Amino acid sequence: MKLPRVVRIVALVVLGSACRRGEPAEPPLPVVEPAPPGEGVGSRPPVATAWVRVLEGTDQVRGEGLALLPGGGVVLAGDFFGSLDCDPSPGEDLRVSRGRSDVYVAAFDDGGRRRWCTTFGGPGSEVVAPLAVGRDGDVIVAGRFHETADLDPGVAEDLRSSRGAADVFVSRLGSNGARRWTRTLGGAGDDL
Repeated sequence: MKLPRVVRIVALVVLGSACRRGEPAEPPLPVVEPAPPGEGVGSRPPVATAWVRVLEGTDQVRGEGLALLPGGGVVLAGDFFGSLDCDPSPGEDLRVSRGRSDVYVAAFDDGGRRRWCTTFGGPGSEVVAPLAVGRDGDVIVAGRFHETADLDPGVAEDLRSSRGAADVFVSRLGSNGARRWTRTLGGAGDDL
């Protein structure tokens, strides 16, 4: 059974808002209509919405970073609490957070079809900062984690413990979403 649609990727990225089940994003996402032919801004072409995809969640889903992929498409990163359906189609790819919030990273092709989605975290609160994409399509994602977190989004575990209140992680994911490496750093205090 599909969860109620509560979060629009575009609303999350543009507004940086958090949505809870049954609540709209605040402020509401404006409707963008295509500009008439030849009426772009300056030398830029007219703006039109190519596609919108909805990630569904039961409690909280936030988008924190969006980057263009080489050859077309986008990658989105954020955090969620409760459950998250990583599949915006009628299918379902349900993920459940392990703690207060976990990280998700999802890639979509230039037609809006999901390429991959990965999640990771632990019993504490993991949040992600803006991300970057390399020329090879690899995704660099950074953020912070509390307590102990499994920073491997695959089946293997890579348990890391924070040295203080919150430590920093930096992970490189391949163009298929598989983790290539993760580094952590931090001291006795809150490091991000």
